[in-house]
Amino acid sequence: MIKQILIPTLLACLPLGQAICRAQIGSAEAQSADEVTAKPEDSVSNELDKIEAEYRELICMRAADASSELQTRAIELALRHRYVDARFDAVIRKAMQDVSQADNWDVQRVAKATKLLPLCTLSVKERTELAFGCYLASGNSRADRELQRDLRRYLASAPDETSRLVHEQMLAGNPPASIFELVTIAGQSTDATLPLLMKIAKSDDAGSAEKAMLLIPNVIENLKSHTQKRIAANELQKLGVTELEEKYVSFAERIVARYDRNKDGKLDSGEYGTMLMSPASADLDHDGEITIHEYAAMLQKQRN
Repeated sequence: MIKQILIPTLLACLPLGQAICRAQIGSAEAQSADEVTAKPEDSVSNELDKIEAEYRELICMRAADASSELQTRAIELALRHRYVDARFDAVIRKAMQDVSQADNWDVQRVAKATKLLPLCTLSVKERTELAFGCYLASGNSRADRELQRDLRRYLASAPDETSRLVHEQMLAGNPPASIFELVTIAGQSTDATLPLLMKIAKSDDAGSAEKAMLLIPNVIENLKSHTQKRIAANELQKLGVTELEEKYVSFAERIVARYDRNKDGKLDSGEYGTMLMSPASADLDHDGEITIHEYAAMLQKQRN
């Protein structure tokens, strides 16, 4: 305690030059300590981050530049690294808008814009509408057919919006032949499109009727699968999980089977009331019963 009091007092009594010298020594010691704690790998990491950012900027800039000889290669690299960039929005709009007029159709430019669709920041609705318009506008050349294949692949990734556009096109009457290849993309509007397809199948237009007759079974199967996936997604949303891990489902199945006296595949309050630890919190919809998936979701959330 005496030392702590004396040292500051002595320092205060020192001549000004000596006090400054001691301050400088203290500053130098602090700087030396900082240099010791700074790790070489930190410097390397910062440099790598800088180069990576410069590389990303270079690729996005060239992918968005229609005048660049390296645009195609840059687009491939942007896709490989999944570089999403707002600059692609203008490229896509310029290439894909108003393509119904022959003077505005440039298959090579549209093909590049199509590849950029997953990397732009446009809404799904706008992207799908642009792709759908280009799909209908494309012709029968080899390049156009390759473009149609890429557009169809993209449209399949947005089933709800695509099914809406297909339904509107079918509802307008006299749909183009190419539209039939999109009917099998099952989405929210496909169930409304199916009766229109049946109407075409019953028509006197042999060509269109034949296509419809061949497509209807596939549309029904795809619609069934789509409905099942939507029901499962809705159930997961209610359970508060993005997916159920198989190990928890298997465990829940064994527990439910053990206490399920009436063998209905779920537990009511009388059945789970005999359990050592009550799973009542798993009853998310408060219907007095716990399903296997509800029990599995409870276990998964407890463990995670």
